Amino acid sequence: WQKGPADIDLTLDGEWVAPDGKPVGVAMDLKGSETGTVINRLSLSSEGSEVLAGSGEIPLFVEPSGEPRIRVPATGDLKWHASSVANPEFWKRVEAWAQCSIEQPKLVMEVDGSPKSPQGHLQLNAASMRLKMLEGAEELPPLEGFNVEIGIQPDAVDLKEFVVAVQDEEVRATGQLPLPDEGLVGVWADPSKAGISAAEGHLWMRDAKIEALAGYFPKLLAPNGDVNLDVTVKPGLKLGGTLKVAGAASRPIAPMGPVRNIQTVIHFEGQRAEIAKFSGQIGGEAVRIDGEAHLAEDDLPTYDISVSGKNIPLVRQPGLILRSDLDLNVARESSNETVVSGQVRLHDCLFLQDLEMLLPGSLAQPKKRPPFFSVATPPLADWKLNLEIKGDRFIQVRTPVFQGRMSTNMRLQGTLREPRALGEVRIDSGMVKFPFGNLDIQQGFVTLTSENPFRPELFVTAKSQVFGYQVQMNAEGYADEPAVSFSSNPPLTSEKILVMLSAGELPKQEHRFTSQQKAGRLAMYFGKDLLNRLGADKETTDRLSIRTGENISEKGQLTYSVEYRLTDRWSAIGGLDRFGELNAGLKWKVYSK
Repeated sequence: WQKGPADIDLTLDGEWVAPDGKPVGVAMDLKGSETGTVINRLSLSSEGSEVLAGSGEIPLFVEPSGEPRIRVPATGDLKWHASSVANPEFWKRVEAWAQCSIEQPKLVMEVDGSPKSPQGHLQLNAASMRLKMLEGAEELPPLEGFNVEIGIQPDAVDLKEFVVAVQDEEVRATGQLPLPDEGLVGVWADPSKAGISAAEGHLWMRDAKIEALAGYFPKLLAPNGDVNLDVTVKPGLKLGGTLKVAGAASRPIAPMGPVRNIQTVIHFEGQRAEIAKFSGQIGGEAVRIDGEAHLAEDDLPTYDISVSGKNIPLVRQPGLILRSDLDLNVARESSNETVVSGQVRLHDCLFLQDLEMLLPGSLAQPKKRPPFFSVATPPLADWKLNLEIKGDRFIQVRTPVFQGRMSTNMRLQGTLREPRALGEVRIDSGMVKFPFGNLDIQQGFVTLTSENPFRPELFVTAKSQVFGYQVQMNAEGYADEPAVSFSSNPPLTSEKILVMLSAGELPKQEHRFTSQQKAGRLAMYFGKDLLNRLGADKETTDRLSIRTGENISEKGQLTYSVEYRLTDRWSAIGGLDRFGELNAGLKWKVYSK
């Protein structure tokens, strides 16, 4: 070396220890002078067999006294050739440490010209590639017929062909990435000069069966339907084209079930994606989605999407059916927050389960506290909620201890990961049931407040005539530990009232139940709940009402009354009154709030 480019004569034979602990051989024969650097041989080998070989000339100069010490000028001869060598044993090693199997890979690279004005091509192909999944995970379908061909020009890098097939369904793409005036040398020095915003491309997949793609989304997609995709990218990241999906279906989405017969058309124009059509069916009811999304070069996309549907079954499981009319909006503005807003109107719902399931469990676990759901899947988990939940006499409740209809007016806030419900549920009509008497609800509220959103507060008053006593029950406080009290006229202690209602023991022995009668009452009490759970005729049980034991007749018999609702206003009635007389007639309801 004499104050200029150094003369270098380097021969290297070494090893690199791969992740599997076995060596990969590295060999190089390099000569450098004032005219450039010649690499006579660059080789990678595995267990004595070559994997990759390359050779050529590069305008690279080493100047110990210069700045920079290693210089690659824009001009100068550039000639490089590299290619892979078939070596199945090496790729078996790669599969072990990279968790990806590659069959028959091949790489060929040819470049000449100069660093500023290169000419050449790169081709990479493989018969198949498959990701190796973790133990217990579903195996993904292989990518087959993989082929990439890239052309290198002085002013651009061209993606001449990209092809990959999933179970014979091909995805194809072409494109071009413009280079700065400095060419590849400029991109090497500063990758931000690659000019991504000026890139162009074309991606398409035609008449493909979703069955081929469903294996990559096993928990989301069912193997039904077809997809067509034809999208172009113009400078400025401006899109054009269409995505069409026909006859698709999702996997069951707890607790709703699957979305079937999905029909979708999405148009791409500029930096805007418009949902021209999205329809599907949940439980046989139609759901519609409309809206658009806007793409940005340096930020996440913004979107404004509406979701609507009538009579949608939100929950369908044994003992619980929730149906709703949906009018929702899912939007993400420049605040980088996605907000789900709108209205959920509940109706025609049914609850047959034990009321204890509605009591909060561990307050630290969202699924065990009101509103009893949580979505932990990112990015959905961080979506914010601002929903109005309404329902006028929306649910019928039938349990061993309570039967009635309720309404609600609530707001759902927080996030999908940690939702928070605020508002109240009102008992419109109903009764608290005991084996030997029922108490009609006079008023009842279940409230969730901002001060304590995860512990429902009760306020319930129930009153009825039972065995000649006007009995009242009051329950208030937190639902998991309410304060319950009884009173009556004529006066009895709470303990005696509870014994009368639960065991049929009357304070003055006005009437005695035999052991057989008590057993029959208890069987009827628990049997009604069993019939409800087994699907007894809902219409008949709604129309028929039987009440017994409100009074004791002058002959010592229990009074009873029967009502069968013929229409919303007319009912047939009958019974035994406190004078021991049988009565029958028709009743017409004048007004009902």
